[in-house]
Amino acid sequence: MHLSSLLDMLESGCSERPLLGTDDLLTGADLASLSRAGATSVVGHGSVVYVAESHPYLPVALFAATVAGVPYVPINYRLDDAQLFALIEDQSDPLVLTDGATAPRLAGLAVDGLVVRT
Repeated sequence: MHLSSLLDMLESGCSERPLLGTDDLLTGADLASLSRAGATSVVGHGSVVYVAESHPYLPVALFAATVAGVPYVPINYRLDDAQLFALIEDQSDPLVLTDGATAPRLAGLAVDGLVVRT
């Protein structure tokens, strides 16, 4: 089964059911809608790199990459800066997704796509 098929199943079978989050609850319909919208932002990038603490939007990034047909690369935000930069710079034209706590560490990174969730 392809991950995009799982997204379709979540949308049809759990469209109104809260699946993720505590404050910002995401339903199956929300997850599908956000993932497909995110995929349009991913098109043109070589991969989606997620460098942040776990968050309900992590699956959105995973499904967006899947729908766009690019690799999803989760990187442990606890790595030291040299290791983070090396892993990210090893990707071809990545879209880097991070959070406000990790973003300052990535300030010197030479990538075209850096998205910070606050």
